[in-house]
This record gives sequence, C-alpha cells and structure tokens, in this order.
Amino acid sequence: MSNPGKVIVKSDKATVVRRINEVLRIILVGGDFEEIRQYAEAQGWGVCDRQLRRYQERAYQRFAQQTHRDQKQLMGRHLMQRRALYARAIKTNDIRTALNVLRDEAALQGLYELGKQGELPGPVQTTSVSRRERFKRMLAAKMRNDQPEVRLLEELSPTVSYALPDTQMAEMAIHTLSLMHIAEQLDRAAVALLAVLRLSQGDPQSAFWEEMAILHGWNFSVEREGWELFAKELGVRASWLIETNHRGVFLEYFGDQLAALSPEHGEVEKLLEKRGQSASELATAQSVARSWRGLLEAHLAR
Repeated sequence: MSNPGKVIVKSDKATVVRRINEVLRIILVGGDFEEIRQYAEAQGWGVCDRQLRRYQERAYQRFAQQTHRDQKQLMGRHLMQRRALYARAIKTNDIRTALNVLRDEAALQGLYELGKQGELPGPVQTTSVSRRERFKRMLAAKMRNDQPEVRLLEELSPTVSYALPDTQMAEMAIHTLSLMHIAEQLDRAAVALLAVLRLSQGDPQSAFWEEMAILHGWNFSVEREGWELFAKELGVRASWLIETNHRGVFLEYFGDQLAALSPEHGEVEKLLEKRGQSASELATAQSVARSWRGLLEAHLAR
C-alpha cells in the first residue's frame, strides 16, 4: 500500500541519468538493493521500490555497455560482482580470496581456454582517455579514497599482457616488501632515538617519551628479527635485500646498536598492563615473518 503522505514527483531526464550513475557507483562497490534504497531515502529522491529497480536495471545495462563484452547484461553483472569482491578482499588484505576471485573471473572470460590454444589476449581498448590522464585520475581517486571512481577507472582501462618469467612478479614483490620494511624500520628508529634524546634532555613529558622509547625500540628489534627469519626462509641474507633496495647506511651502521638497546619483554609487558593492554598483542619474530610470508605467497601460489 502506498504512503498517502508521500509525494512522488516525476523526475526530469537529467535527474534520472544522474541517479542511474549514482546507483551504478553503489553497485560497483558491491552494494545491494537495500543499500540503494537507503541511499535514495537519504538523498530524498522520493521514488518507490519499482522505480529504484528500474534504475538498478538500467545501471546494469550501462555497466554491460562499458565492459564492451558480447555477454551484455548477465556477463556485466557477474564481472561487476567479482570485481567488487576483489576490491573488498584487497581492502582486508585477504590475498587468497582475491586470487581466487581473479581466477574465477579469468575462467568466466575464457582466458584459460585462450592460453591452451597458445594465444594471448591482446589489449582491449575501452576508452579514448589517455593512459597518462587515467593514471593521474586514479592517483587522485585513491588519495581521496573514492572507491567508486577507482572501480570505474579500472573498468575503463585496457587489459594488457606481458611475456614475463613466472618468477618475475614474485621477485618484484619481494623488493617492494623490502622497501616497506626499510621505511617502517627507519620510522621506528627515528621515534625511538628521538625519545631517548628527549629523555636525556629532561623533557617534562618524560613518561610519554619513555613509552615511545620502549614501544618503538621493542618493535624495531622484533621486526628486525622477524625480517631476518623471513629472509632465511627464502635462502637469502636480510641485509642483501636491504642493500639492494636502499642507498642509506643507517640500518647497516646503527641497526645492531639500536637493537641492543631494545627493552626486555618483561618491561614491555609491564608497560602494556599499565595501559590496560594484553601482552598477547605483542608481535613476535615468528608472527612478523608469517605476515611477510603471507604477502609474498600470493605471487608464488599456482
């Protein structure tokens, strides 16, 4: 039964087009009909469920047109759903699920069959916007955390294939992980050393700086030990990974000294208890190595 107090106003063409685009954005990030309805109510559209479903249907049709696939609406919807799942998996760092989604999408598009025939899918041109412009827009969208814009730009970008050894991506990944490790360690070292300096100068906020020295000193030491364990599992020296990816000398010259100043486990545990936290939250070398291993594993899985 319709609400007698609700006034439904017929929308003009421009308004309808705008609403369809907004519905498409909601769909692209995995939103369902209920989320579309909530958004419409929040925006004061004043339309019934039947009209919202028309918007949803037209959004599906538009997506199918943008994908430039022969399998129109159904194919577009399934691709959209998989890419929304992929985005969510990446956001939660669920690499295994993300890889499974990519495999399923490849199977849906018949890419494995093309590979069996010895053919590689070539670039699919989907837009006249230059790569440079799309790249700049992508960076800006990610800076704003505008996920709908990111997904749309991804859909508009051609897919390309490169002939590379199957170890190449894993090798690129390990060097990227090395840069991440270096940046995080330099940050921990900077805070720990600043805290020690402040304490030596008799800073009035000594309690705060003492906590910073303990926590960042501990984290530096545990991360260093975990990284060495991770590198050992790969059969390489941890220092080689750092030297290959970083021209600085701080970690090489002063890493041992800073690690030697690291507080004992009991001291860190006492600090956490004081802050109402559990010692079980403390990282270990094994948990650090396991974390790095998980990030690399996606590039080594078959």
